[in-house]
Amino acid sequence: MKNTSLKRIIAILMILILALGALVACNEQKEPEGSTTEAVTAPAEDFDYANADLSQYITLDPSAYADMHVTVSDIYEVNDKNVKNYIDGLLKEYPQPVKITDRPVVEGDTVYIYYEGLLDGVAFQGGTYNETNAEPYALKIGSGKFIDGFEDGLIGVIPAKTSKENPVKLNLTFPENYHSKDLAGKDVVFNVYIKYISNETCTPEYNEQTVTDILKFKAESDDVIGEFEDHIRLLLKEEYDTAVLSEISKILLDKVTVISYPQQSLDYWYDYYVDDIQWYVDYYKAYGMAITFEQMAAQYLGLETGEDWKPAVTERAKNNVKSRMIYHLIIQQNDLTVTDQEYRDMIKYFVDYYANSGYTYTEQQIIDGLGEDTIRENALFEKVDEVLFSNTSVTFKESK
Repeated sequence: MKNTSLKRIIAILMILILALGALVACNEQKEPEGSTTEAVTAPAEDFDYANADLSQYITLDPSAYADMHVTVSDIYEVNDKNVKNYIDGLLKEYPQPVKITDRPVVEGDTVYIYYEGLLDGVAFQGGTYNETNAEPYALKIGSGKFIDGFEDGLIGVIPAKTSKENPVKLNLTFPENYHSKDLAGKDVVFNVYIKYISNETCTPEYNEQTVTDILKFKAESDDVIGEFEDHIRLLLKEEYDTAVLSEISKILLDKVTVISYPQQSLDYWYDYYVDDIQWYVDYYKAYGMAITFEQMAAQYLGLETGEDWKPAVTERAKNNVKSRMIYHLIIQQNDLTVTDQEYRDMIKYFVDYYANSGYTYTEQQIIDGLGEDTIRENALFEKVDEVLFSNTSVTFKESK
């Protein structure tokens, strides 16, 4: 089955693109064999939907999606109001400290500091927290986190009167029973630069600096705010598309008739989900976290307990297979194809998608990891979405 993290991500992405996979299939189907947590003996490749006669598995008349009408909440409408609401909500996720620099430190304050500890004039290991760190160290005065005299020595100091060049000098002694023998009972000097006091946070102001420094948005021009808001509109468009596709899926599922499921694909996806659950179990165990397959299955599948994981995995496999049959049938009914340019565009899309998610892959790695068929299939799925959207009118209902 899957042998790279790339395949794990793409399988999840494909299910999200389909949107139909979240809805429950109604037709009964024999559960693939397998009575343990081990993967069933499933085929190495999925069912060949592209070249199959899907009429023996599913029926969906093209008229069912020729003239659709859906209603979604107005929170999904891409307009200036929702752009502002989206940004307001985003800013609240990044609370910033209210910085005080013009009054003395008192007990109970949280001070944000940089410091350097010196033993006989030389910085000792573990005693320095300098400006190579993105943010200063947060220390609550009175917490007792540092050795005696450190926190008390900062009381009464006005942050604005300290700096890297003019720190507070604390002459202190490590306890005789300190865990480090090199420091136990030794006299040391701590140079402390108090950046500010902050006991509360506030929502950052919406401006270019916030967008660049706090939200970490990288603009390609001097119009940072304009580019950022265009980016937010794209995010809103994605949410709009997902909401509309969800409503379209309800129409399609009401109109479609599943005759049977291709067993090869059921086995393939059943095996995939079992394998994926086991991958997470092994991942957490590698970091010393004790978790059983059943416990992981409960989290993965949204179950109260993992005892009934097999029927849940079977149902998830059926949902995915049903979604894929619907999409491939629409591909066949509309003679959809992918050009070489569209194929290359899809590769670039995946490169950019993973880069934004923290993964770095070259175009060749995308091709090697996913395979040409998978990439072309996703390009075809996008064309199915275009067909569905072009045949759908959307009405917005006012949100409460």
